[in-house]
Amino acid sequence: MEDLSKFRKEIDKLDKELIEIIKQRLIICKKLGDFKMKNGLRVRDRKREKQIIADKIEKSSLDSRFIKKLFKLIMKESRRLQKEW
Repeated sequence: MEDLSKFRKEIDKLDKELIEIIKQRLIICKKLGDFKMKNGLRVRDRKREKQIIADKIEKSSLDSRFIKKLFKLIMKESRRLQKEW
């Protein structure tokens, strides 16, 4: 039987990587928000959001409800950051 601490260390490492990737995504979203504001574009694009979620669900082996919840949460934070100046 493998050691519990080994599993936890692996999860901790992946969590750290996941947070860094999300951070990088949000930095780009902030830049996108600045671009949208300067060019008179709306922050929210519901059609694009639906396309993204559908694409992620199609390409993932994870539960579609989880993918939908995850990306809705990420997009909500992205929109919040895009609205900041």
